[in-house]
Amino acid sequence: MQENTCIILHTIKYGEKSLIIKALHKNGLKSYFLNNYTKKGKNIYPFLSWPLAIVELEEKIISKSSLPFARNLALAYVPRIISRDVMRQSVALFMADILYHFIREENDRIDSVFNYIVEAIKSLDTAENLSSCFSIKFGYDIADLIGYGINSGKKSESHFNTKELQFQSHKSPHCLSVAESETFKAILETDISLINRIKPEITVSKKLFQEMISFFKNKIPESGSLKSPQILHGLFK
Repeated sequence: MQENTCIILHTIKYGEKSLIIKALHKNGLKSYFLNNYTKKGKNIYPFLSWPLAIVELEEKIISKSSLPFARNLALAYVPRIISRDVMRQSVALFMADILYHFIREENDRIDSVFNYIVEAIKSLDTAENLSSCFSIKFGYDIADLIGYGINSGKKSESHFNTKELQFQSHKSPHCLSVAESETFKAILETDISLINRIKPEITVSKKLFQEMISFFKNKIPESGSLKSPQILHGLFK
């Protein structure tokens, strides 16, 4: 039996008392069968209903032709705020949504993806004041880690062209405003652990979030299955 730390991306109920779990490890994606997750009608592992729970589990392989069993699950990181904050839960759901649809086993940077997500979850949970830039930063960083990064050169220029996906010196069609471009530049340059220091006008955040979703749709085929952006966008205030 092997012990593992993983991030829970998705769960599906299987029968009355079992779950299929999709998890991300440092070395890749893995699915598990969790049997008897309820006892006397109560969920033994309530944290599995939280988005992006970081857990320790024991893996038992019965046969190569069936899913390994997950046993003795426990939180590897106990969240401080996410479990009782609606906005943070919504951001975490958005994060889980894009990870579930975007992450693929063949990614050769999967260990970097894993480490980044753990850092992002902790930053989301511990920030005193959550910035509307957090989900934007996370989305573009994940896109970059899976091979869909934007051209971040020429950052000294004042306008970002959303069609050419690069900064330029002059305003043209498809360009963000100067204020939007400056905020976007700051988001790209700031570490996820410090992103909550950026507090733009809400109209700027909404515009950048919309542009990120358009970027996903144009560059990442799986983005058409995303369900969370509309909900999260509605919570910007």
